[in-house]
Amino acid sequence: MKNIHTTSFRRHPLRLCLSYLPCLFVYFLILWPYVTLTTVFAMPLMRMDGGEEGGESKLEGCLCLAVSTVTILLLLTAYTRCVATAPGYSSAAWTVAPTYDPHYHHHRTHHSSSSSSSHSVSVLASNGELRYCNVCEKYKPDLTHHCRHCERCVLHMDHHCPWINNCVGLHNHKYFLQFLFYIPVNGCVMLWFPLRHKGNLWDHHHPSSGGHPLSSVGSLLNFYIMLVFSAVVSGVLGFFFLISLCTIIQEETTLSRLTSNNSRSTSYYYCCCALFYRSCKDNIQPVRVVCGIESPWWHWFLPCVGIRGINNNPSPRHSSEDV
Repeated sequence: MKNIHTTSFRRHPLRLCLSYLPCLFVYFLILWPYVTLTTVFAMPLMRMDGGEEGGESKLEGCLCLAVSTVTILLLLTAYTRCVATAPGYSSAAWTVAPTYDPHYHHHRTHHSSSSSSSHSVSVLASNGELRYCNVCEKYKPDLTHHCRHCERCVLHMDHHCPWINNCVGLHNHKYFLQFLFYIPVNGCVMLWFPLRHKGNLWDHHHPSSGGHPLSSVGSLLNFYIMLVFSAVVSGVLGFFFLISLCTIIQEETTLSRLTSNNSRSTSYYYCCCALFYRSCKDNIQPVRVVCGIESPWWHWFLPCVGIRGINNNPSPRHSSEDV
């Protein structure tokens, strides 16, 4: 098999380190609300005394700590696997010209192993010829695009995300979808428990309770900034999750939708309306393929579980061979 090194090996070490700075920033943004919630809200509730009310507050604090820890672990795992998992690259077999079959269905629903497992294409270039990558010197399977950042042809490339310093493709699309899903879930946890006990929170951190005035005011200010941040980020990325889910159900990718010549295909409003004309099974099937066609439904929500049903196992990002 042709030995093609990934972008990371060709980059200057300093440039490689700098490319992961957005990832470190995202880790900070994930952990900051959790640390703030536990230190400013959950821990003080667990230390409260006062009979029956104090016992309820302790239980609420323990529940908040447990639920927030579970959701943050799921979110961190999904994000880490987005960053660390190679999206899947076209193999050396695509140096040979594929067969053009206009009736060949290129979507993952009908051949979940991967696009490279069947040496046929149904999409041609704008000039009517087979799509060919002059950089990789390979023909492109359907839904495969060359990423100028990764310098590879990525299978089922959805887009390149600088926040994960990686492409979203065949092998890590599930983890990216889970990442977008657990952000609003985690945000709801960050908002739900504090809003139920905002009075107790103020009483505990008020200067009259014995704490240092500046530290108490600083803790509360940091806490309320975290609440606003969680609400805004959860709303924005929750919207992106719905868009990504709609794109998957329509058996498309972000790039294929944006480059489509059909204006109706690029309309998310049209796509959402079209979902009501399809059966529930037809709508769920593309999601099953992305999350693992052979995986039970509860695996869809577990980023610690791999994608079962894809023929080619995902390789590490810095592997020296094609997937």
